[in-house]
Amino acid sequence: MDTKTRTTAISEWFKKVSPKKVLARSYLALVLLILYAPIFYMVFFSFMDVRFMGMDGNFTFDNYRFMFNDPTLRRALRNTLIITLTSATIATILGTLGAIGIFYMNRNPKRVMLFGNQINVVNPEVVTAMGLFLFFTVAFMPLGDLILPHNFAFGFVTIIIGHVALCTPFVVLNILPRLRRINPNNYEAALDLGASPFHALRRVIIPEIFPAMLGAFVLSITLSLDDFLITRFNSGVVETLSLYIYSAARFGNAETMGAIRALATVMFVGAISIIAIGTLAQNRLARSKFKKT
Repeated sequence: MDTKTRTTAISEWFKKVSPKKVLARSYLALVLLILYAPIFYMVFFSFMDVRFMGMDGNFTFDNYRFMFNDPTLRRALRNTLIITLTSATIATILGTLGAIGIFYMNRNPKRVMLFGNQINVVNPEVVTAMGLFLFFTVAFMPLGDLILPHNFAFGFVTIIIGHVALCTPFVVLNILPRLRRINPNNYEAALDLGASPFHALRRVIIPEIFPAMLGAFVLSITLSLDDFLITRFNSGVVETLSLYIYSAARFGNAETMGAIRALATVMFVGAISIIAIGTLAQNRLARSKFKKT
């Protein structure tokens, strides 16, 4: 290709490429870089034997071995899984029932309930954490025996209650849009045909909103797993993953910090795997529905 032909080809390429498209793609690339560069940076240093980020370390798999061999980290991970799964399950059930109740309310009570739910969503988490801490502190006093048993103490139950209070409003917000897409008369029709309220709820409403319930459950797991303030104020002697990471970031050695980076990498890979499996399942379901039609 001679110089004239090459110049003509380059000029034609510049004519086809719109400056707006180049700017939009550059902006998108910058946003993605800001979002994912720290994560991949962390993944890279999960294979380095340094306490903090630095290029003076050596490549190693010891961080992953220490992650599985550290009893404190295993205990914190076990506590976190118990709290997360329990609180997510309870929040999903309560939020789903609450969303169904709000959906079938009259206009004015519905507005009041939605306003109250929005308050819990926008309320700063530190306020919720402090409010729960004060509530449990008063409940532990002798006069609080009417609320909670006298031998009750901060621990698993208080953390789970706090996480349920945190996640339930988001479950309601996740379920309501799905409820608005179904026919509100289906429930009354099931009752007219002789179904009990519980049977109509289980066979008519729940199947329609189950995808939203599944999404709300995953969101609740994320919120509970990510929480620090509510757990910190109401944990007692129970150590969770967020508390372990906070303590290790301040006082941990190189092995502990490496194990944290390794654990975060494993969690990141697990999240990507869940998203990929969910996407493939949705695509397969959509193709099967398309073939049926």
